[in-house]
Amino acid sequence: MKSYLLLVSFIISSSLVFAQPDPYLLSDFKKVNSPAVCVSFSPDGQCLIAGYNDGNARIIEIANRSYSEAFGGHWKGVKAAEMSSNGKFVFTAGDNTLKCWTPSGEQLWVNKEMTTTIMSADLDTSGRYIVTGEFNKTFKLFDALNGKKKADFRGHTDVAITVCFNYGGTKIASASGNGNIRIWDRDSQQVLAELNGQSQDIYSLAFSDDDRYLASGSKDKTINIYDLKDNNLVRVLKGHTNQIMDVEFSKDGNYLLSASFDHSIRLWEVQTGKCLYSFIDNKDAMLDVEFSPDGKTFATASYDQSVKIWEFSHEIMVDYYYSPQVIEEMQDRVFLPKQKGETKEGFESRQIKASALKKEIYDRYYEKYLGDLKNETLPTL
Repeated sequence: MKSYLLLVSFIISSSLVFAQPDPYLLSDFKKVNSPAVCVSFSPDGQCLIAGYNDGNARIIEIANRSYSEAFGGHWKGVKAAEMSSNGKFVFTAGDNTLKCWTPSGEQLWVNKEMTTTIMSADLDTSGRYIVTGEFNKTFKLFDALNGKKKADFRGHTDVAITVCFNYGGTKIASASGNGNIRIWDRDSQQVLAELNGQSQDIYSLAFSDDDRYLASGSKDKTINIYDLKDNNLVRVLKGHTNQIMDVEFSKDGNYLLSASFDHSIRLWEVQTGKCLYSFIDNKDAMLDVEFSPDGKTFATASYDQSVKIWEFSHEIMVDYYYSPQVIEEMQDRVFLPKQKGETKEGFESRQIKASALKKEIYDRYYEKYLGDLKNETLPTL
């Protein structure tokens, strides 16, 4: 009987632990009654631009949690919505249509030259060009200022549904249904490199900001990372249990975030290929992920209708590699819960000291982590 009670107690306590919100979840925006398909940050990081399955986008002011009026009017879900680097316009891509808007919702132009449904679209960092991928072997480049088509890119032998710019906007990566990945020169439309991708559909591509790496996320549940110095496959990341919908490099290129149909967001260490953390508290497929301009947070869009902001914390790396040492150093009495007879003022003062000491410990081990990462001397787990 005693062992049975202990087992019940363990099950209850375990369920309570796993029912807790993810410690790195900062904000949860869930006002729109429609699945959130895509999300991006404004250039100043103060707003989110979210696209929904109802065919509209909204601008969300993060600080006061206010929403703009819906704009878009697409008859299918919004697959991409981004604001220009100067903050003067927002483009939306959905059904077979590209549209451009002022941040206040005034329509600037419309382009309906796509013959099939747009599956992906990207705005370059200068705000001058938009590239679109659709159910077509040809993908298109547009002038973002007036909506006119600049070029058709031909050469894929299967539908090129996934496209993206590099950080400088001078190159475009595309992936077709047969696993062929190509990197193109934007201006000449010449193929610069061809890569062998996954055997199933590739739903997402991303360059690292320094152009060293390209990542591809696939229906086959894997992520490939290619070193573009020699165009070799250097990592195959496995762990997701369903298709990968989006991948995104951190600003320094050391980490990769992935969003999956398995309801999770995973953080990967590019150098080692290790999954450092899986962000929980998601109730449905995760469809999009993007780092904030300062790289300190990231946003996600989910089929559960939520748009969320998460902290990209260096505590994750420290806990993964050095948790025994950190736990040992945090045995100090300053970390104890409120003690019998301790005054409220005394406890609050101790909490301030505990917070400062915790920060000092984590900062110190993070510096050690960076050194170990650089010197390839990370602890073997």
